Formats: sequence, C-alpha cells, structure tokens
Amino acid sequence: MIIYFGPPCQIADAFTDFVRLGCDLMNFYFVYDEYTDVSDPQVAERLATIVLDAMKYPFAPSKDTHLLGDMTKECVDNDDILPF
Repeated sequence: MIIYFGPPCQIADAFTDFVRLGCDLMNFYFVYDEYTDVSDPQVAERLATIVLDAMKYPFAPSKDTHLLGDMTKECVDNDDILPF
C-alpha cells in the first residue's frame, strides 16, 4: 500500500492550523470580554488600548503590560500559520 502525502495533506494541515488559530482567537475574545464586563469604563478603555497596541506593534516592547496584551501578541505572532 502506497501512502501519498502530497498537497491534500498539506491542505489538511493548513486547515487544522487555521482552525487552531480560530480557537485561540475565540479564547482570547472570551477572556477579553470577561475582563471588560467587570471593569469600569476607564479600565476597559485602557485594556482596549493595550490590545490595539499589541496588534499594531506585536514585537515592540510594551510600556503597559497586561495579560491581554501578552495574549494578543501570542495570537498575532502565530499568524504564520494562516494558509493565505
């Protein structure tokens, strides 16, 4: 029996990685929502700024560190698994 590991398997691997990225993003959205639900508007705005800065500049050192900023940088750092 010959097993062929050509393009169909590569497409399956890319799809699996893409689904993994989607799961990571949903996990991030859940954590972000939980943090902002219990915070006051000023803290929620600060968290939004941290997340946006981490998305725009994922490799720059952060001046304001928070778990959400670290999670965002990890998601953005995994963008090499996108199939397109």
